[in-house]
Amino acid sequence: MTDDAFALRKDLLKPFPMKNLTYEQRVFNYKLSRARRVVENAFGILATRFRVFHTTISFKPCKVVDIVLACVGVHNFLRRKCRKNYTRTSALDREDTENGTVVEGEWRQDPVLDDRFQGLKK
Repeated sequence: MTDDAFALRKDLLKPFPMKNLTYEQRVFNYKLSRARRVVENAFGILATRFRVFHTTISFKPCKVVDIVLACVGVHNFLRRKCRKNYTRTSALDREDTENGTVVEGEWRQDPVLDDRFQGLKK
């Protein structure tokens, strides 16, 4: 998933340009936006909990895969075992269904992450 900053490729999903959209294209853009928000929330929570994601990981790619998988495993365990304390609802971006706007989650307020996630604050 990406936005207009990237060229269209076979391995990327991009929204349709915002002019003259059909109903199906608007629905696609909305669903893609929701999926992207899920990914941004997941990575944002991971990055606030595991500081290894705050900078380039200087290991061989195979070791980086192990680090990411370990962090995701611990993250998933904590989500199952202590969901209320680990990720409160307010920590995640969510849609205000009354007016259709996105309410930013608390993870975006982390001052250490602030500079690294400027592109995600749309």
